Amino acid sequence: MPEAMVVKSAKMRDSESIQYELQGEEVYNLALEVAWGSLARLIKVFGRGLPESDVRRYTCDLLEGIRHIHKCCYVHCDLKPHNILVVENEDDDVYRLVAKVADLGLAKKKDEVQDVLILGPVERWRGTPMYLSPETILYNEQEEPSDIWALGCIVLEMLTG
Repeated sequence: MPEAMVVKSAKMRDSESIQYELQGEEVYNLALEVAWGSLARLIKVFGRGLPESDVRRYTCDLLEGIRHIHKCCYVHCDLKPHNILVVENEDDDVYRLVAKVADLGLAKKKDEVQDVLILGPVERWRGTPMYLSPETILYNEQEEPSDIWALGCIVLEMLTG
């Protein structure tokens, strides 16, 4: 376990997977790595785009994370630079930052019927409009290809700032 960690606690009713009792209250703890910040912050710091070698490396990191999410039968639905953490890599002899997919709050099971929220006359979908795929906008379908579309948008943003 990395030395720098954050522990998130929440009420038991919000999670069924990790359970224990603390001072009579059912809670769960989720240990999180402390990140340098988000990919959005890193892009903002560089201003005019990240070095191509970093973009390539972060893209590989993100593809690995997305592959794992898809292998577990989920679709992220809200991939964007703000939901990518940039974490120091403690495993390498060479210092570098690693990109990690975060914030699965809008994730859905593959092939799950999309929840459509109706706010007045406008239908809403999961995610941030700028990163949504055409099939999400047109047909409200979010499956694995939607995450890959969002990754392409992220790569473009990393390159151009």
